[in-house]
Amino acid sequence: MKPGSVDTTWDNIAAGLQAGKWDLSLALMAACRRRDEEQAASLVYAHIMSACRSLLEHLPARKPG
Repeated sequence: MKPGSVDTTWDNIAAGLQAGKWDLSLALMAACRRRDEEQAASLVYAHIMSACRSLLEHLPARKPG
């Protein structure tokens, strides 16, 4: 699995991903307990990208110059 892609099979939904709401913390803990390195890395990447998008949406825009 490549970073940025999240496996949304039923097993992973049941492991912490909730329909309509991604609970990355629970999903990450579940992936770690399963020793699923690829899934854990993908979830960390998704968390970081989500935080970046949120910051860009909420921080004031800086004008050049």
